[in-house]
Amino acid sequence: MVAGHSSELVDNLRKSRLVDVGRHKRASLLAWALLQASLIILCTILIGPLTSQPAQAGTWGDELEISNDLMTGGHAGPVIVAEGGQAHVVWYVPGQDGDMDIIHRHFNGTAWQPLEEVSTDPMSTNDLTPAVAVDGDDVHFVWADTRGGDWDIYYRRFNGNTWEPEVEVSSDVLAEQQGEPSIAADSGKVHIVWPDGDLDRDIYYRCFNGTGWESEVELSNDTTIEDQYLPRVAAVGDEVHVVWSDKEDGDWDIHYRRYNGSDWEPEQEISTDSGTEDQGRPSIAADGNTAHVTWMDHGDGDWDIYYRRYNGSDWEPEQEISKDVENEDQNGSSIASEAGGVHIVWQNYDPGGILDADIYYRYFNGTDWQSEEMISTDVGGELQKEPSIAVDGNNVWAVWTDKEDGDFDVYLRVKEIDDLTQPNSSVSPISSYWQTTPVYDIQWTASDNEDLSSVTLFYRYSSDNVTWTAWSAFATNYSISGSDSSGSFSFDSPDGEGYYEFYSAVIDVAQNSEMPQSWAEASTGLDIAPPSGSIVINGGGSQTKSTTVTLDLTYTDAISGVSQVRLSNDGVWDTEPWETPSPTRIWNLTGGEGIKTVYYQVKDNAGLISISHQTSIVVSQSLDVLLILSILLALFVGAFMVPAVCVRRYEWLKYGLLMFFLPLYTRLKRETVLDHETRGMIRGYIIANPGDHYSSIKSALGLNNGTLAHHLHILEREMFVKSIRDGRYKRFFPVGAKVSNGAHLTKIQELIVEMISENPGRTQKEIARRIGVTQPAVSYHVNRLIELGKLRAEKRTISLRYFLVESNA
Repeated sequence: MVAGHSSELVDNLRKSRLVDVGRHKRASLLAWALLQASLIILCTILIGPLTSQPAQAGTWGDELEISNDLMTGGHAGPVIVAEGGQAHVVWYVPGQDGDMDIIHRHFNGTAWQPLEEVSTDPMSTNDLTPAVAVDGDDVHFVWADTRGGDWDIYYRRFNGNTWEPEVEVSSDVLAEQQGEPSIAADSGKVHIVWPDGDLDRDIYYRCFNGTGWESEVELSNDTTIEDQYLPRVAAVGDEVHVVWSDKEDGDWDIHYRRYNGSDWEPEQEISTDSGTEDQGRPSIAADGNTAHVTWMDHGDGDWDIYYRRYNGSDWEPEQEISKDVENEDQNGSSIASEAGGVHIVWQNYDPGGILDADIYYRYFNGTDWQSEEMISTDVGGELQKEPSIAVDGNNVWAVWTDKEDGDFDVYLRVKEIDDLTQPNSSVSPISSYWQTTPVYDIQWTASDNEDLSSVTLFYRYSSDNVTWTAWSAFATNYSISGSDSSGSFSFDSPDGEGYYEFYSAVIDVAQNSEMPQSWAEASTGLDIAPPSGSIVINGGGSQTKSTTVTLDLTYTDAISGVSQVRLSNDGVWDTEPWETPSPTRIWNLTGGEGIKTVYYQVKDNAGLISISHQTSIVVSQSLDVLLILSILLALFVGAFMVPAVCVRRYEWLKYGLLMFFLPLYTRLKRETVLDHETRGMIRGYIIANPGDHYSSIKSALGLNNGTLAHHLHILEREMFVKSIRDGRYKRFFPVGAKVSNGAHLTKIQELIVEMISENPGRTQKEIARRIGVTQPAVSYHVNRLIELGKLRAEKRTISLRYFLVESNA
């Protein structure tokens, strides 16, 4: 580090400190005051309002001197703001009463208006370092003033028609020094910052909230006697951004603090250095939720201009934007931004000297930095310094002080640019957050000051609504046009079920790009699979005496979560109310005794409804009741004279009667009911022999009527098997098996036919031994095959032998 450069920064900072009043009270101050006693009046009468038309597209117009002093003077510290095609410039100058005053000049969109003195102070009171902000018709001014015996901060507003009284906005107990203020205004609020000195300098802030001035707030935090200087403020809406020079760790660094609309966030050091390099004289601008900061940096042995951007969530890496060939110095930068475009001006010294300095400008379009250019013009070694810049629509305004004619005057130059306005777009909120189909429309709108070119939809995905992928471009529409456009993207949920967030970005025909965002403008969740659940009555029991039972319920959904459940005794979902899920539920069965089924459905937050889960239980309250039912059935059968042979012949009737008497059977014969192993054996047999009928299954498995009917009923109820009537038989199939009308051959019957086809004349004993079943089962199946016309029997010697009907044997 070069010690001389470190001293230079301190000297530069001290030059801006207002305690050194002697700097502004030179021996020639009285002479300057006399020469300019009638400055404002003479400028208005002799010169009149100056006119300055915007320059041609993309070029800087001619320099214009707007201070217009007739003799010598010392104009200094110009600051410019612009809005709505109008511009306001303030600076300070020796006044007609022998002290320093604040001068304002206004361009009303057509011509420059006469000079005005903003400060109204007693004679021999100095006013220095003014700043200006504009918000609609209101123009706000702030400066440092010595009328109270020390330096204080004064404020004044022009409301579009009249000048309001001056207000002292800083407050001190002793003779503290306040100076170098900065001001910003937006949405009816005014924000002012300044350094306040007692043992050291600290940064103070005060806000006019639209109704009154709030209390001062100290923004800088130091633990020892550290100095903070030259604060600068920018504001958009309720967000306020403040930067300053801070000597916290022994060298000068750039510190930043942000008010997020509700609280001041902790201050940060945003300049980075590897040692004890100095950084100073920051400038700040803001648009949207983005802040842009520039400062002078002594990192490589000379002073250079650095830039850094806050994108709404993080600070991007700093960049050196001034380009020098030798060890020339650049300092005193000023920054302005609008719609993502950034404009910076600074003072550039020629290598090896300090007598010739020029004003340089550089533009950042949101993606790339354009080449720097010198915008001040001189014919020799003139000195231009103290630049300030503003941007408004398609005009860039730059002012500085120029010593072209032997004293410092305020010069202005305007550049009209083709189109620097950043277009805007947004994704419309999606009416239903939860989507149940993967393809849905994302609506967008876009606008530009001139003409749009394309719009891109960006999305990101999360499987758990916590961890997100990076933003990705989904699709781009290149066929939009006009200054306003709208449309939709058909989004196909490329990552499947989960959570999606969206934003859009547009480009106009001038290739101005909307700034990428880090937050979502719309969001959805995709849930395609319905929820699931289960229901159990009385812990899984098969019988109950009471119609009031306890239900054990489960419910789950992987994406949107379960919202409600409902229950039914008839499985018809018409008037059943939805209710809050609960793992247990007391439920009342209806219809007295018998087999009772309860149905259960689950609904998720996406509105998807599960299948109807169901389970059954037998209600048997007393043996007497069952006996009465049995008698009634017997009377019914007798009345219609149904002979017992019908029951034997038509096995579907036998199965139906067994189902009727099942509660009685279960109650009286419970000690003989087999466990679930028998049920598995029955199901396995039906899978192996689809279409086999009741009597065949009973004979093949050696079960009695009650046991087989009981377990077949449970298998049908739980949807493991299904049955159909086939003439006088009742046939059983696995659920999902194809069922056709007509005669059905079981697997055993097919084996018997195949075996006799290969070896005609087999006996039942041979058949049973060959296929591995009992002889009674073979007897049943061959008799059935004879009934179906598949086999015929012939008695040879003492045995019956079997042949295919189509055989000639």
